Amino acid sequence: MSNEFSFTSLLQIIRRNFKLLAVLAVIAAIAGAIFSGPTFIRPKYKSTMIVFPLNIFPTSIESETEQSQQLFLSSSIKDAVIEKFDLWEHWRISKEDPKAAYWMDLEYQTNISISRTQYESVVVEVMDYSPDTAKLIADEILVKYNDIAKKQFQSKGQEYLDAANVSLIMRTKYIDSLQHRLEELSTEHGLLAYEFQAKEVTKSYYEMLRNGSSTAKMDEIKQMLDNLEKYGPEFQKISILMKEYMIFYAEWTDKRDNYYFETQSQFRFYNLIEEPKVAVKKSYPVRWLILASSVLGTLFLSMILLAQFDRPKP
Repeated sequence: MSNEFSFTSLLQIIRRNFKLLAVLAVIAAIAGAIFSGPTFIRPKYKSTMIVFPLNIFPTSIESETEQSQQLFLSSSIKDAVIEKFDLWEHWRISKEDPKAAYWMDLEYQTNISISRTQYESVVVEVMDYSPDTAKLIADEILVKYNDIAKKQFQSKGQEYLDAANVSLIMRTKYIDSLQHRLEELSTEHGLLAYEFQAKEVTKSYYEMLRNGSSTAKMDEIKQMLDNLEKYGPEFQKISILMKEYMIFYAEWTDKRDNYYFETQSQFRFYNLIEEPKVAVKKSYPVRWLILASSVLGTLFLSMILLAQFDRPKP
């Protein structure tokens, strides 16, 4: 007779020991029901929320959702939640334990899950012994997330605002210097509008030549032509620069105003798809799974032992 197990021999073992296996299965089920109860395993309740990130501007190759997920996982939020709900006491972790920080991190990661969906939203799941506390922790995580996102947004806006102000101050000084030079050319040399003046003064000069005007008037027109020839190109160049820099100044003024608005922003940085709720039923432990595991494990071990006893002795 072969010593190897076969399906037929397994059926024979079950048939011969059916009553014993049934009794063991019942005992295992009763034991699983008892030991999976609240006396031995504290039940936990889950509160879930789904958040879609808003106004998050990635600073690297990460997507908005990935950066939002990093904010939810930040130590700032974790520390704030631990402190507000006194999770050391609530989760029964002694601060005097040399590995207290390790146990707290482990418990936090076990009870609070942050994941990303295929639709680019973030799912936050909170497990706790109290359904009310689970919901409150989820609410607090969202509040802290919004605070951190707003702080980062305003900080970045302040950096841009400072840069815009520095740029505007520099451009203002340069525009003032150009304006001052235009005023000099206008006051000292009579330049107001180069192209128009060049056309009109030249026209007047040739008319005076035809009409034989007085020497004094001819000298005056000749001086104006000399000024236009000597200072006109500079006047024209500065005028063009003034127009360009005034456009630039107006654009940066608008940017500066937008950056200032960002530093004062009070809008939200999330769209709440599913609000956290107070759970009605516990999520842990899953008693049917414990019962099934207990019964199947007992039956499997029992059949191995019975098979060993049923082996023919050499």
